Amino acid sequence: MIKYGVFGFLLLISSCTPASQDADFKLFIKSFYQSKTKQFPLWATKDGHIKLKKTLIIPDQKKHAVDLQFCKNYYDSLQYFDPERLSVPLQFEYNKIKPFLTNLIHDIEIKRIYESDPTYYELYRDFELVMKYGKIPIDQQLEIIEGKLKKIPEYYEAAIENLKSPNQQKLKEAIDQQIRFYTYLNKEIPKKIQRAGLTKSQFLNFEHLIFQAKLSIKDFIAFCKSKEFDYFDKVLKTKQPTSTGSQLVKITNNKN
Repeated sequence: MIKYGVFGFLLLISSCTPASQDADFKLFIKSFYQSKTKQFPLWATKDGHIKLKKTLIIPDQKKHAVDLQFCKNYYDSLQYFDPERLSVPLQFEYNKIKPFLTNLIHDIEIKRIYESDPTYYELYRDFELVMKYGKIPIDQQLEIIEGKLKKIPEYYEAAIENLKSPNQQKLKEAIDQQIRFYTYLNKEIPKKIQRAGLTKSQFLNFEHLIFQAKLSIKDFIAFCKSKEFDYFDKVLKTKQPTSTGSQLVKITNNKN
């Protein structure tokens, strides 16, 4: 009836009654959402999975390949279900999961969004959600933040490596995003630290991690700005021959 495989759920459905479709699809939903929060920690943060919040996944090529395989496995499993044979609430879930997987597969495999969209690398929401989550004490919040801060330099190194051909139209937005995150690290996290009653060594450790994170953000902003200048330089070089040609025509006409 159900065969478990990579990521916990590759399905083979042999029954055809609506009742058994519902039962199997409920198992599929449970597996999908549990696996999704592990595969994509930002959703874990939004959904309140506290144990996963420490994770800041490095967006390198290996990560994208694993994400793509995850989506394809679950998309293939989804094809065994006929939405017409599901109850209405489960049809709603089906119609929510399918476009999520379809869009993500397209973004990774076709658009290769991680190579072209610098706004893809946005960490402000991830940190803010942790800081605003009121169900855990401040010391646990700072433990989570510390784990993420340690990974930031590696995160931005991977981001710069990935962006082979950044979209010119997205560069300004990406710079604004990073300035917002930089300001957040510079102001909001120190406020939280000051209220936590840390030891001197703990405080200095956070200061160091924040300093390193801000350097990485500056490097990413500098990268985006350099790509902006490259674009403008290319535009100027493209226009220059036309302009020079027009001037030469004018000079020739004046001599005649």
